[in-house]
Amino acid sequence: MQVVLQAFQRLFAMPKADDTWARRAARTVLEVTLVLLGFTSLSFLVSHLDFEDVTARTVVAIVVGSAYAALYTAVVLRHSRMPQAWSSVALLVLELAMLAILLPFLVGLSHLVVPKRFLDLFVGTTNETAWGILVFLAVVLFASRGWGRYVGRSARIAAANETSRVYERLAHEDVLTGLPNRRRFEQDATAWLSESAAGGGGVSLLMIDVNRFKFINDTYTHNIGDEVLKGIAEVLRSNVRKTDLAARLAGDEFVVVLRDADEGFARQMAQRLMDAVSRRDWSTIAAGLPVSISVGYATAAKGEALVDLMLRSDQQMYAIKQAGRTAS
Repeated sequence: MQVVLQAFQRLFAMPKADDTWARRAARTVLEVTLVLLGFTSLSFLVSHLDFEDVTARTVVAIVVGSAYAALYTAVVLRHSRMPQAWSSVALLVLELAMLAILLPFLVGLSHLVVPKRFLDLFVGTTNETAWGILVFLAVVLFASRGWGRYVGRSARIAAANETSRVYERLAHEDVLTGLPNRRRFEQDATAWLSESAAGGGGVSLLMIDVNRFKFINDTYTHNIGDEVLKGIAEVLRSNVRKTDLAARLAGDEFVVVLRDADEGFARQMAQRLMDAVSRRDWSTIAAGLPVSISVGYATAAKGEALVDLMLRSDQQMYAIKQAGRTAS
């Protein structure tokens, strides 16, 4: 049974790029085999049971047809990893409803198109109702094939959309720290500066650098250095406002953009961040780990370009480093 399920998974949920003519042919052979198996199993029942009762005929057709249809769709769903809402139970209910609606029509249609002599080859009886059930089973199987293809296609589209969303997020997010990256920072900061120049609130910028980071990497290894960067990111996230933006530029350089903030507020935020880093217990990463940051700040003049604002903030940050790593 496991071999059969694996064959179904490989053939019926095959990505379009890998769907060669050979696999399509093999898929068709399997589908025809399914129909013949359905004919054989139902023929056996017809030959040994009394199907004169309409209710009995209907129940047998529904049970056998649904069993094959549910097997097919369950395999496709399992391979495609559809959401829980598209459960095999819901599909089975749908198939049962379809069977109940179409059964009378298909039984009557089969009486017109199926020769009696052909019936004798399979079931050894002239019970036309049996052929109605068999034809109906074939329709259900091929309908299930179409439904399974639709489900598989939908799953692949959903997976492709999710992958696109992941790539879009990664294009604007720093992989190590989870903070917005330089691209996201430049986009948002430029937009906020434009709003400010048009009459909005002031925009201030904090440039942040980890003190003696090369020493930390060389002495405590780069893995410890990465943990320090993650810790700095946590401090920034927990201290900036929701309306602000904290981002990692590169290496040990971080930036915070403050909206509706004047120079006084920027100074307070710079000191707050340095104090928060100093108070953090870094010994959980490595004993005696010396972690501190220097923060430079500047408030944008009306119409000032982002590159000029970054330059002023960066210059002050290095001045603070030289003055003893405290904001003033």
